[in-house]
Amino acid sequence: MNWDYIAGFVDGEGSILIPQNKRVKISIYNTNRESLEEIKNFIGYGTIRFVDRNPGKWKPSGIYSITNSRKIILPILEELKDRCIIKKEKINEAIEFIKEKKWYRDKYVDIQLIKKLRNEGKSYREIAKTLSIAHETVRKRYLLSIRLY
Repeated sequence: MNWDYIAGFVDGEGSILIPQNKRVKISIYNTNRESLEEIKNFIGYGTIRFVDRNPGKWKPSGIYSITNSRKIILPILEELKDRCIIKKEKINEAIEFIKEKKWYRDKYVDIQLIKKLRNEGKSYREIAKTLSIAHETVRKRYLLSIRLY
């Protein structure tokens, strides 16, 4: 198993999803459980699940997915970016997406949302509860964004 082999799977049977304000997801679809297990073991992260949509007609379809923090998914994308052909542009887009985000302890902190909620009169504690982060983090990020801190 090597990165070239995995790049072939990503190009041929994979997808790179970049949901708005969320974490990037890499998926590989295949009916061969052993191949997906070997890819997972090589990378060291991710989950595999099989779905049997039409028993008797089709083989169960496997999905290997990595949806995780930038510390895990960014190095994987960096390994794949020069090896993939078809998904190269999408991989570069995902790398840019991850690098441009503002993160706190591996969670994306949406500064625009913090500003919006502050303008609506929400306290730092209320915003922190909404975003599931510490109120002091919200306060610092907000003050940094308006350059008062």
